Amino acid sequence: MPTAGEPSSRLLRPRLIFFYSATCGTSRRVEALLGHVLQHNRNHDTFVVHKVNVKTRPDLAERFAVQETPAVCVVDEKRVVVHGVRPRTVAEITELLRPWLRLANGV
Repeated sequence: MPTAGEPSSRLLRPRLIFFYSATCGTSRRVEALLGHVLQHNRNHDTFVVHKVNVKTRPDLAERFAVQETPAVCVVDEKRVVVHGVRPRTVAEITELLRPWLRLANGV
């Protein structure tokens, strides 16, 4: 447990926000690809992950300027530092998240 002056490590991790539509096949595919990228080389604890259904939370989609799904945003130190719309491959998702990922070749 963190002490009074010590922030939780959860608070220090960047937020990965995955915007999706429950009726979109592409959203389901990208969610699986995102899961693969985060599991690869034990990156699953790198982010605090939030999944946002744009149909039930249109306010958040508007706040993050998400007009198409799926979309991936990374919020680090209270700033949106990545905003990727409709990534289609593991390579595209890896490139979006590269600054935070542990990669097999150490890059």
